[in-house]
Amino acid sequence: MAEYRKISVVTVAYNCERFLETMFKSFAYQDYPNLEWIIINDASTDSTAAILQSYRKKNKKIKLCLNKVHKGYDESYSYGISKATGDYIAFLEPEDFWVKDKISRQYGFMLRYGAILSHTSYAFADHFCNLLPMGSCMIEQKINLVNYAKGADICLSTFMIMREEIKDFFPVPKDPEDKEELDIVMYLMRKGLVSQGLTNVLTLCRPEYEHPKREKQVEVVRKLYNEMKKEDINVPSIMRYQAYRATNVTNVKLNPSFCIDRDVSISLEELKNFRL
Repeated sequence: MAEYRKISVVTVAYNCERFLETMFKSFAYQDYPNLEWIIINDASTDSTAAILQSYRKKNKKIKLCLNKVHKGYDESYSYGISKATGDYIAFLEPEDFWVKDKISRQYGFMLRYGAILSHTSYAFADHFCNLLPMGSCMIEQKINLVNYAKGADICLSTFMIMREEIKDFFPVPKDPEDKEELDIVMYLMRKGLVSQGLTNVLTLCRPEYEHPKREKQVEVVRKLYNEMKKEDINVPSIMRYQAYRATNVTNVKLNPSFCIDRDVSISLEELKNFRL
């Protein structure tokens, strides 16, 4: 690439100690050279803060912000975005992780098409980076507010934005009466923006992470599992994973090769062996 513009990665961490090692490996594993990482620890009560401090000492690209009191995702993400200094901003949620060239491929894609917002397809993995037989979310190549509201499920960890074009929208004005969690994607689409997408699977999600939306989508997971049982293939029950991102799964085949590029499987094996 002719120019490696700075890309800021924003993460909000809250009581996620069990995911942090893979998250840090995922960031350090990226082949894109010009990154900064803004992590907001939202007053975690487990060992998240201590682990974040230890990793910050190892990586100068990390800027760690510590909330003295729990502020929630809305305020924390708004603050992280306002602190970003990169030309682009990507998001990495603690329960998710990236393949090695996620940032570089997405950055190149945005440059080529002049995209202000972009997203990628994603798949599912367990705590140990093993692919789960849940298919993958193959996201549409262009998503606006209308089809996003109809159920086009963009995983935040696949999302990247051009900072100059959205900086005036943050921090988000907060209505004291509004108790809903901030949906950054929908918030930006309400401003008239459209997200352009790579169909490649570049992000892996761990659906066992406890999330407010998971209860609403247990039924979707149950239907998936029933489809798997019909295939009469002996697989571990996915019902133990409290999946909340199981909507819009376009492939219920059990063999990951139907929906995951071979490069992704190789990248996962390399990630497991990657040393910080």
